[in-house]
Amino acid sequence: MKGKSFDDILAAIAPPKFDHECTRCRAAILRAGLCLDCTDAQRAARDAVLATRASMPERFAWAPGLTAPALSERVDPDALAQARALDLARLDRVTLLGPAASGKSSLAVALASAWTAVNALPSVFVAAADLGVARQQHGLGAGEAALVRQAMCAALIILDDLGVEPEIGAPAVAHVLHHRYDGERPTIITTGLTVEQLAKRYGAGVARRLLETAGGAVVLKLSARRNRCSP
Repeated sequence: MKGKSFDDILAAIAPPKFDHECTRCRAAILRAGLCLDCTDAQRAARDAVLATRASMPERFAWAPGLTAPALSERVDPDALAQARALDLARLDRVTLLGPAASGKSSLAVALASAWTAVNALPSVFVAAADLGVARQQHGLGAGEAALVRQAMCAALIILDDLGVEPEIGAPAVAHVLHHRYDGERPTIITTGLTVEQLAKRYGAGVARRLLETAGGAVVLKLSARRNRCSP
């Protein structure tokens, strides 16, 4: 008996039946669930959330997003309402101004976490004081310090407590801000400095990038808790 030809074997193979739909994008798939693209996107989103949580200081673990209940107790209600109204998919620069204990860092962490959830990209928390130290301790001729490179290139950073770093650290901070601005990478800044102090310390160019709302910056001013009116 003559054996089957290769063409006969191929003809006998039943084609796969794509009789299911991806539960997210509705693409035709072999079995119920997510398609490969949506599975990869879901994994990337989960990894981004985990990376963001790992970067944020433990003291802000209670603020995983802008809907965290405790935010209303710790953050200026007007600033919180403005933050919740932001288009996170198009976030550019956000500067949080206010005195100590006004909730700037809490709001910054919540905002960055919400941005990560929307964009499926990790956010990084960087203390401004650490940038100058990292560059100062890095060997000459060895390229840029790792922390400074991370602050320049991360998808989004919180640059926390701008202005507390020593004068020797100010150039590193300004360099990071210029680099992120030129690369159109979103940045969230917290500072207790006034507008005038920002301009004096970092120059008019940096201050303009942080505060010029016509250029895409969002400025949220937080009041001290003791000065807030009761709801």
